[in-house]
Amino acid sequence: MNNEKWKRIFPEKISKNIRSIIKDDLEGPVALQFLCSNKEYEDNPHAVDDALGEGLYQMQEGLIHCYNNRVLLHFAADCPARCRFCFRKNSFSQRSSYYLEDNLDSYVKYLSEDNTVTDILISGGDPIILDLELLRKSLKLIRDANPCAVIRFCSRGPLTLPEKITQEFVEILKENMPLWFVFHVNHPQELNSATLEALERLREGMIPVVSQSVLLKGINDDEHILAQLFNQLLRLGIKPYYLFQADAVAGTAGFRTDLMDSLEIYGRLKILNGGLALPALAVDLPGGGGKVFLTKEIVLEKHIDYYLIKREDGVVFKYPC
Repeated sequence: MNNEKWKRIFPEKISKNIRSIIKDDLEGPVALQFLCSNKEYEDNPHAVDDALGEGLYQMQEGLIHCYNNRVLLHFAADCPARCRFCFRKNSFSQRSSYYLEDNLDSYVKYLSEDNTVTDILISGGDPIILDLELLRKSLKLIRDANPCAVIRFCSRGPLTLPEKITQEFVEILKENMPLWFVFHVNHPQELNSATLEALERLREGMIPVVSQSVLLKGINDDEHILAQLFNQLLRLGIKPYYLFQADAVAGTAGFRTDLMDSLEIYGRLKILNGGLALPALAVDLPGGGGKVFLTKEIVLEKHIDYYLIKREDGVVFKYPC
């Protein structure tokens, strides 16, 4: 499978702000995340379309209920810009742009009937692309269906579409507290002036923000780059939350670091950063095994093309190298 094929089935999409960062640096850390490249030539025979096994927990279209108290709602199926390492890149061509038009009523009904849900993840695609009135209506209905749950609004919006982070957008989020904004950011170069202004609007609006990042081979797989990113985020009032191992999805093998390399990078990062500036290192186990904190203790052994990982409940999973 080559990158020309990936260009056809997962076309490039790059926003104005990202283009302003890339400029002519076509081999830089931001360009490598968003421009189709030779990284997509590399393949892994064990890679799959749905590495997280979300299909096993899809209660209805766009609603994933993997953990007892957490529900993920797809608000949109596309993004302002498409990350080449996206773990949902294989399903973009199968979706319409929005989930909400067809599924909002069923989302509300599900949340109204299940009183065990305490955590609602709003994701996509990226919900930042939604029309503000549709977003206002949707969040209000979700909040009314479950007044107490914490909402996590997961987005790369401050980077990909910073002009969308307006005062009106911030007010919509404030109307639906308790709510946390989860900002996906992978490299210090992504924090340009437009991104910083968008994040400042969230901060001024008293919206709590945390970050999640993906460890990417040849992009940020260096403890000094990560330390710089997380320290800068902390100075902005953003708590580094998760650092994820990249998932074993078809077409993304060139972005994935080896599991033991990831642990070594994280070990060196812990020396540079501590406490608030240190996110948790996490990996999503294949086949719907869920998210676990990645430590040397849970990695049992390495075989030719997979690791054995033991989850806290004792179940052992094969994790592709």
